[in-house]
Amino acid sequence: MFEIIKSFFGSISAKLGRLQLKMFLTRNLPGMYGVLIRSRLMKKHFALVGENLMIHEGFRFRNIQKVKLGNNVTIGVNSYIQAGGLIEIGDNSIISPNVCIWTHHHDYENAETLIRNQSSRYQDVKIGSDVWIGTGVLIKPGSVIGDGAVIKPGSVIDGNEIKPYAIMAGNPAQIVGNRIGSKNRLELNIRQKEVIIPDNFFAETTPPLN
Repeated sequence: MFEIIKSFFGSISAKLGRLQLKMFLTRNLPGMYGVLIRSRLMKKHFALVGENLMIHEGFRFRNIQKVKLGNNVTIGVNSYIQAGGLIEIGDNSIISPNVCIWTHHHDYENAETLIRNQSSRYQDVKIGSDVWIGTGVLIKPGSVIGDGAVIKPGSVIDGNEIKPYAIMAGNPAQIVGNRIGSKNRLELNIRQKEVIIPDNFFAETTPPLN
């Protein structure tokens, strides 16, 4: 028991230990007051954060100091953000419940060596603006998700680049559609920023008609 108490006080004497305790104590506070308390207390610990952050109950952050969030970002219930590498989430993006964003990869190629004894590496993850990440999505290291994309529930983004406005589903996620309703609407003005849709976007992302 003495060792446990000693370890506890040793931990909270450090900045990281105090942050971990703060996250633990606020993690499951219910309702809107819990959202407001978490968002306000955690805000100063991010690498960068915009206005109107909403963090719902059950959240988990690792290396919060490597997370950059834009304005109006929502972090859903029980989401896990592991930022060994840098994680960026753009304005107005929604992270739904039970989403896992991962930047840490274990090497496993050598079958004669335990996986836990092999090397590991980190890769950044970037999520654009106006992106909806559905419930239960896994985003793996190295993933880049373009502005306006939708990742359907249960999908796995396997470290690849997702085009702007693509609709993705499956494991690994595949393009099942896009959010642009007409081929003539190739240029959009979003939040006073022009976003150009590549000329070949529809040819590559629109599934063939049966």
